[in-house]
Parts: sequence; structure tokens; C-alpha cells
Amino acid sequence: MKLGKEFLGKYKDFPDHMTELSKFVYYRTYSRWLAEENRRETWKETCARAVEYNTSLATTSKEEAEELFDNMYNLKQFISGRSLWIGGSEASKKVPLAGFNCSFVVIDNLVSFDELFYLLMVGTGVGFRILPSDVAKLPTFRQNVELTTTKHKGMPWGDPDTEYIEASKDHAYIIVGDSKEGWKEALATYLRFMTNPKKTQTKLVIDFTKIRPKGTPLMTFGG
Repeated sequence: MKLGKEFLGKYKDFPDHMTELSKFVYYRTYSRWLAEENRRETWKETCARAVEYNTSLATTSKEEAEELFDNMYNLKQFISGRSLWIGGSEASKKVPLAGFNCSFVVIDNLVSFDELFYLLMVGTGVGFRILPSDVAKLPTFRQNVELTTTKHKGMPWGDPDTEYIEASKDHAYIIVGDSKEGWKEALATYLRFMTNPKKTQTKLVIDFTKIRPKGTPLMTFGG
């Protein structure tokens, strides 16, 4: 449900009774960076973004959407902190899982490690179970692999895809892709390499040269 400009025009950037401590917590946690305007969101803008996102998930009347916005703006009612942070952003559209607070996984197969890693990267909390009976189901890891890494150089902007290359009978490379999906695939490739007794390569290189420089702003999840 889109909130009208006339309705939003009645509100200032922040309510008068919002304290400096409240603003600090808000800016630290929920205000997203608006790159095109070179600034962070105001409280009014965050409330509008989050309310429009939440009310888009189910049929909502204009009156209900406006009442929800008014209550949030005046600090009387809140939707989930997760939606305040990411709802309505490009990240929430690209990765709906980022809107979930909690998840759970049983660590009894290699895929569970991939899933746990990815869920944590998109901001979802992960609970897990790992009993002796779960560990018994995990494959045996190879003990004859020499692992080395390349020095991180930092490309201006990274390639998102992970590559696996068997360069020779003895050498293999995992070139880590510069994206959440790329990191997930790199971990999955590594685990499967280390648990596959048919692999002849005993020298594995983890290549980080695709990764962007340290401190580069995140384009989708940033803010």
C-alpha cells in the first residue's frame, strides 16, 4: 500500500518527542543509506518504507496503512526490526530470506553447512542441533590435502561467481566469487573437495583475487 505525498507531508522528519538516544539507536540500526542523495533516511522515510513493504504482503486498506504509519512514527507501535532495517529495499526483493528473524538446521550433512553460512550472511539467525548421531552421518575428510591461499589484492569491483578449476593432476583452485552466493558456493565446493576420496589433487589453492577491497561499501545490503 503506497502512502500518499499529501498524507506524508503532514509529518516532520522526526517527532518532537524522539530523544537524542532514540535517534542514535535509529541511525545506527535502521536508517538506510540513500546513495542518490548522499545521506541517510530520516525516521519518517524509514517508517514509510517499512509500512509500504509490510502492507504490500497482504491486502491492506488505506486507513489501516496510514494508522500503522502514524503509530510507528509516534513511537506507539512497531513492526519487526528486521522489516525496519531491510523491508522495501532492493535487498528484501533480491533475498526474501533476509526478512526472516530465525531459522534452524540439523548438522548431519554437508548441505547444512552451506545453508547455515548463507542464512547468517543475509542476516537470519540460525539455531542448530549437532548430536553424536548427527556427526556420525557426516562424511570423512581427506587428510592428505595441502591448503594455501592467495594474497588478497582487491579488485575495483568483484566478479560474483565462484570458479573451481582442476589445473593439473595435483593442483586445484577455488576462486571465490564476490557475492553472498559466491562465498556460499566456495564453501560448498571446498567441503565437497575435502570429502571426495576420488579426487587426485592434493594441493588446493583458495584464490581471493576477485574480492573487492577492504572497506568497499555494500551495494545491496549496505546501510
